[in-house]
Amino acid sequence: VSDASTGMASRRFGFQLVRSLWKPSTGLKGLPEKGIVPHLTTCVVEGKTGLFARLGESTKTVSFWHDIPYRSTAGKDTFTFVCEIPANTTPKLEMNKKEESNPIVQDKVKSGEKKGQDRFYAMPIPWSYGFIPQTYEDPARTDANTGYKGDGDPIDVVVITETPMKTGDVDTIKILGSLALVDEGETDWKVIAMLTSDVRADTVHSVTDIPDIVDKIRTWFRDYKIPDGKPANKYAFDGKPLRPALTISVIEDTHFDWKQLMRS
Repeated sequence: VSDASTGMASRRFGFQLVRSLWKPSTGLKGLPEKGIVPHLTTCVVEGKTGLFARLGESTKTVSFWHDIPYRSTAGKDTFTFVCEIPANTTPKLEMNKKEESNPIVQDKVKSGEKKGQDRFYAMPIPWSYGFIPQTYEDPARTDANTGYKGDGDPIDVVVITETPMKTGDVDTIKILGSLALVDEGETDWKVIAMLTSDVRADTVHSVTDIPDIVDKIRTWFRDYKIPDGKPANKYAFDGKPLRPALTISVIEDTHFDWKQLMRS
């Protein structure tokens, strides 16, 4: 299915048929209606300190990626956001896909003289940044919108809010749109969202309501690797943002790919 105004292609799947193919490994009953905020504890992971999620008063850790529902119960078309990197900070924190329970840890430099050292952005990221759980940008599938395969991570989210957030915070977001980033030859969608609890949530509904902020987001993610000696990133759609409905369809595609990952 394509949208004539954007040229965007979107798959449509029988979600009802695949919904029961995989279930979280832990019970998720009794979650608050206004969002999912697990209790967090600090643990040591492979010699580093990582944040694990715990639900309720349970002593069992659960996965930020797999056990927290991608959609929120707070309202129609609201989703769940896991904060990895708080606004105005430089440490590059991310969910560890390989460690059991997928804690959030500090990324390491992968090559060069600083290989193995903690990774930092060259400039602070001005927004809270993280991902939507139970999503996956499949590196085996070429995204019809960008022409590139996925980066193998959950779909990223840039959250606009006046509320300070911490690493490991889990909250409810409304979708404003997205940018189709191509990062080193991989599709790396940047969903733009706002906390449903933000003071502006009743008046900001789309990327079209915040063009100046969208421009800053586009520029930041285009240029953030240049200080490390890498080229500027590129965008599909000439850098034009997608609106909420099309972005939600992209999120659903990545949720389907996550289900396929769980099946395999």
